[in-house]
Amino acid sequence: MMWGRGGFVLVFFMFCFSFNSYSQSDSVLPLGKGYFKSYLKDTRDFILFPCEVKKKDWVFISSAVAATGLAFYFDEEIEKAFRESDFRTTNQKPVDYTLGAVGLGVYPLTAAAILFIAGKQKDNEYWVWLSMLQIKTIGLAAGFSRVPKFIAQRHRPDLGRKIINPWNWEGPLNGFTGNDAFASGHSFIAFSWASITASACKENKLLVAGLYTLASLVGISRVYQGEHWASDVVAGAAMGYAFGKLSYRLQTKNWTVRKKTSKKIVN
Repeated sequence: MMWGRGGFVLVFFMFCFSFNSYSQSDSVLPLGKGYFKSYLKDTRDFILFPCEVKKKDWVFISSAVAATGLAFYFDEEIEKAFRESDFRTTNQKPVDYTLGAVGLGVYPLTAAAILFIAGKQKDNEYWVWLSMLQIKTIGLAAGFSRVPKFIAQRHRPDLGRKIINPWNWEGPLNGFTGNDAFASGHSFIAFSWASITASACKENKLLVAGLYTLASLVGISRVYQGEHWASDVVAGAAMGYAFGKLSYRLQTKNWTVRKKTSKKIVN
């Protein structure tokens, strides 16, 4: 699990230098106008998205539900296996400071801020655009990840009890019980960041693989630490992935843009 910090640094530098390998001519770039208003527009469209689900979206939704259901079936066995091992007796703090910080959005936001500054210094509008898109997606993901938690109010694995009960749910009618296992917010945020970045940099297969590997390790770390059931992580990962993809889809609709043509913006 110590791969987290080094993996983050590796992915970030892969991300920065990958743009040197191809030109972004004909890319859609922002004027900046309407950026903050797009937060509200995106929020509206995220809420209304269930009314506009397309046929191809149902394929992903069905697969995500099936994968989460399968994980539910194995929740108890997976938690039992972790408790019977020595995994949870070591390396808790390093995981918090590495993979845990990625899941909270600390490192992704830091990387986005550095990319924004670098883009401004190099007059690279694509870097600026992508950094602003990452920041917005992470911020909105942090808010939307709380919704399933409030609705489900599932109990987290209780490490202080010998009884393992993954079927303890409070539901939305009992107020704020403090039980917020489903779905994993760290996984939601990590996969939102990975998804939005991968969508913008899909030509770089190595970068895309690195991003999703890092996001997957964030999810695994939440089960490793006993903070979530496996199904919480699978659901959070699926929601976050879809959230990032939808965020990328909404940008040309909700964010004032202009078309860059016949000008190479990446040296």
